[in-house]
Amino acid sequence: MHTDPGPYYDWARLLTLLGRPLAATAPPGAPLIAIHPGWEANPQPLAPCDRHPGAPARPANFLPLRTHPDPEAPLLGPGCLHDTTGRATAGQRYATAGRTGEWTAIWYDGRRAWLHDPGHAPTTAPVRGPAVRPRRDRTPVWGRAYPDPGAYPAGTAAPAAVPLAHLDTGQRYACGGPAPTVHRTDAATTVTATEPHLVIQLGHRIGYVRAADVELLPA
Repeated sequence: MHTDPGPYYDWARLLTLLGRPLAATAPPGAPLIAIHPGWEANPQPLAPCDRHPGAPARPANFLPLRTHPDPEAPLLGPGCLHDTTGRATAGQRYATAGRTGEWTAIWYDGRRAWLHDPGHAPTTAPVRGPAVRPRRDRTPVWGRAYPDPGAYPAGTAAPAAVPLAHLDTGQRYACGGPAPTVHRTDAATTVTATEPHLVIQLGHRIGYVRAADVELLPA
């Protein structure tokens, strides 16, 4: 997935200008949170990688994610400019997975990820919204919501889709609602799915799950 406009773009300010500021919409302890680290109060450094030399700490739009609730615990990702495996960006919504001291855990790419979220200076906001819970272990998550193979007419090959990830029971993910499941294979053929899919916030990117594979939890 793309990372532009990058870690130094103030999403919270843009949303405020659009009349949709980041704010709590649920009481403390709600099962969903929105990432809301602030701006000036959230300086984050970038590690060097590839051809980018890294950068010193400056106001940023993301929170780094760690393997354990400890500031010295390893980051989930490399922590560099184009890291898409170990940070949560302002405005993204996640299902909570625990709380220890000043740390909140979220479900992220099939695992618990920890972010610093002290009560005296919270970096998240509790929000209302739907979520999904896998009905079984190894529930596949897809990068595109292709129609099921049986929906393709004779002579039209269904695309070979490989799951992005697999989710286990007990995990929960914020849900963005139904996904459009129409595939235009060529100028003359449009295939519509017979199995509905749902959009979820998987990690840095969104993913798609078959509605039959998950339980939809109310807002």
